[in-house]
Amino acid sequence: MATVAQAVSAALDHHLAGRLEQAERLYGRILAAVPGHADANHLLGLLLAQTGRAEAGLVRVDAALAADSTAPAYHLTRGRILQALGRDEAAAHSLIAALTRQPDGEEAAALLAPLLRGLAERAFDAGQPVAAAALYRRALALAPDSLTAAFDLALCAMGEGRLPEAARAARAAGRLDPTVQRAGLLEAECWSALDRPAEAAAAARRAVLAGPVEATARLVRALALQRSGAGAAAAAAYRAFLALEPASAAGWGNLSIAQPSGMAAATITAARRAAAVLPDDAGQRVNLCAAQLAAEQPLAAVTTAQRGLALDPSSVELLLNLGSALSLRHAADAARPLLERALRLRPGDPAALSQLGQALESLGGSGAGPRLRRALAASPADAEGWAALGRVRLRNGAADEALRLARRALRLRPDTPAGLLLAGAAEEALGNEAAALAAYDRVIRRTPGVGAAFTRRSILLLRRAVGAAPPSRTATVGAGGRLMASRLGQDGRFGNQLLQYGTLRACAGRLGLELEVPDWIGRTLYGLDDPLPGPPLPVLLEGDLDVAAALDGRSDACAGRDVVGYFCGDTTALAPHRALFRRLFTPAGPVAARAEAALAALRDGGRTVVAIHLRRGDFGGDRFWIAPEAWYLDWLAALWPTLERPVLYLATDAPELASRFAAYHPVCADALGDPLPGAEFFLDHWLLSRADALAVSNSSFSVTAAMLNPQARLFVRPDRRLRRLVPFDPWGSPVLWE
Repeated sequence: MATVAQAVSAALDHHLAGRLEQAERLYGRILAAVPGHADANHLLGLLLAQTGRAEAGLVRVDAALAADSTAPAYHLTRGRILQALGRDEAAAHSLIAALTRQPDGEEAAALLAPLLRGLAERAFDAGQPVAAAALYRRALALAPDSLTAAFDLALCAMGEGRLPEAARAARAAGRLDPTVQRAGLLEAECWSALDRPAEAAAAARRAVLAGPVEATARLVRALALQRSGAGAAAAAAYRAFLALEPASAAGWGNLSIAQPSGMAAATITAARRAAAVLPDDAGQRVNLCAAQLAAEQPLAAVTTAQRGLALDPSSVELLLNLGSALSLRHAADAARPLLERALRLRPGDPAALSQLGQALESLGGSGAGPRLRRALAASPADAEGWAALGRVRLRNGAADEALRLARRALRLRPDTPAGLLLAGAAEEALGNEAAALAAYDRVIRRTPGVGAAFTRRSILLLRRAVGAAPPSRTATVGAGGRLMASRLGQDGRFGNQLLQYGTLRACAGRLGLELEVPDWIGRTLYGLDDPLPGPPLPVLLEGDLDVAAALDGRSDACAGRDVVGYFCGDTTALAPHRALFRRLFTPAGPVAARAEAALAALRDGGRTVVAIHLRRGDFGGDRFWIAPEAWYLDWLAALWPTLERPVLYLATDAPELASRFAAYHPVCADALGDPLPGAEFFLDHWLLSRADALAVSNSSFSVTAAMLNPQARLFVRPDRRLRRLVPFDPWGSPVLWE
């Protein structure tokens, strides 16, 4: 009669030969005779898992371990079964146990490394850098060639304050892929924080050498300083180099890149000089185009990129810049083929994948996710890419995952508007209104011109204070068809939004179109109930639309289009529609009651209301210049004695300026009632629109208030050339004066 060992050997022969039924029966007989037999339990458990009965197999393997916990193979099998069941954390523990008992176990190591990386990424995305770092360390010990693990460990260690480890991990990432400049910069940042300038300079130089570099010592030093984040010092070093080599296109081009932010004109000038030195060098067009993009001049960037591509049609950088410029102009459909061409020229390029993914996301999301994931696998420090992927997941209803992706983007760039806006939208979707508001407030503090944050904050707070807006009505498309303004609420704030909506509503009425708009503050303030946007329409930019022709019915070019623009040009063409504007922008419901009460309280103080708008806080520069208070005081001094019982209303975001007008006892909004939550500016705008004499700023906020004012006898605004206030017609002049 065969021994138990012989029976197990025979069963294993059946097992290995694929005779699984015979093997299972024999294993069963052995266990009937010897229930605690370790090898039989282990092998039967393995067979059960192989035939789709993983849970039953796990029970058998656990029985084998109960009999003999020292066998590495039992722990390995248990780990494999748990991984198949999706219990990754438990699987990792079993695989670690296998390796502890057999340190040279290659199969356990091969299974454990990616498992640990996955667990580390989950901890990283959940905002648990300490736990993530521990897992990444173990993963890298098993598989030190993982770029993502090395880079993420550097980020985690830096977040923990373990700067030497962070620097070493970033160095490891740089060795794995020398083209990842962010790894060198992260290493340099760590060494700089540790006051080790030699190591910091070496790391910065490695980052520089990842791309093109000139050979001269001064140019190399300038590049190293630039890549280490010392923009002002790098710019100074470039200027020193250019004093010796004034005809160096590379010097001028790199200076344009190194210029500190806020020096857009100087940056573009440097890039233009580089292009002038080498007019046939497409590379200089790359730098000029990048400078124009940074200065938010996408139209100029389009022209520069097109000229560069005429010189070098295969320049991936110019294709990417042209794609960016078109995307900024909301022409993602035109950007798409350019970015696809860039990928054909440079397959797998992370920047091209990321830009294409972001373009596809803006077009509705189809195909965006896979491209963004590929880009992020190669370039995990791309905060904008993580945010775009989060928007894709949010659109697909995965708000929890979108929030995790937003947090990842914000760990890379703590104040990126894309990350904060995604976090706010995801928190809204999850019902966490307070957290959403906190995210929107951060955007507003950091970049107050971002209209989307202004809009979402306003809507949330305003509806909490005065109730829901009227439900949007069902679209009833007329003979003319549809007209969409899908970006209403995102481009510009209150004054801009009134101009956008009012202009397009007037065009729609004149052409028999149905205007479709997203949720925006006008629905609550003015009781507007336009249909929400339907299926996407082709984008038409304001610059490509003859607005005057649309307003008077001579052109229907906007029919069937999604129109994007600010509409801050000349208001003359809008003048025939002033009655429509004033009817549209009449406060409704509880908002109207507040507005009338404030106006009555103001008029109780005098017969003639003189109103002044002084905008200061987030304003200034270029077209948004600030006129001094002295110009307004000079105007008041001449006007005041001619008025019957005048009362001065001062609308401003800088209340401390009231003291400059103390002689006129100015009234401010806070004296006339509580501010309207989410629309704290509303009383200012309303009362400006009801003044008898109005002095505006060079701002769409007060200019639109002037347009809505039906009774003022005098409108004035600052004139930078004459350096004083001058009369103007709000329905017959540009919204903004240069």
